[in-house]
Amino acid sequence: PRVPRRCSCLCWSFGAKSSFCGRLSVDGCGSGLDIFDRCHIFDRCDIFDRHRFFAKSILDPIQFSQKYLIPNLEFPEDRKISEEVLVHATCSSKKLGVGPKALTQLVQNCCQKEVADSGVSCCGMAGDLGLTVPELPQSALKGLVSANPKFRDGYSTSRSCEIGLSLHSGVDFRNIFYLLDATSVPKSKTEQEQ
Repeated sequence: PRVPRRCSCLCWSFGAKSSFCGRLSVDGCGSGLDIFDRCHIFDRCDIFDRHRFFAKSILDPIQFSQKYLIPNLEFPEDRKISEEVLVHATCSSKKLGVGPKALTQLVQNCCQKEVADSGVSCCGMAGDLGLTVPELPQSALKGLVSANPKFRDGYSTSRSCEIGLSLHSGVDFRNIFYLLDATSVPKSKTEQEQ
């Protein structure tokens, strides 16, 4: 269900105040669907609240990683994972124009071998609905198991998607931030300045 217009604008106003009028991004969204909704909150706000929309920059985890993390991290060969991994771009990432290609490129920084896309258009979790109606992800992911028996690990950007993918595919899905943390080291100050 969509958040009523007035409620979403009040939440937006609170978020802007709690982040120094939107100058600092301190808000983490619970799922990719939250990100998609927040990116389109502008349409639901009245003229008075619209200036707050432009004060905040809302980024998908893939966009955030590409913009702020990758330029400041190094990926030494000895820290990269040697297994083949599977990635799954969420529905909201795709709606925002950040698809499987961007996620694959991001995860490739952390891997010695090729990274493969899950090929699943939707995991079927529909936010957290798949937790109460397990037939949704089970049906959506039945082809994933047989198509990818060689993969043990997978990465995505939404916890609910990761839960559904792990339960119904036999592949252990985790968030890309775990992978980035495990396989990278910060660049030295001199490298960051260049």
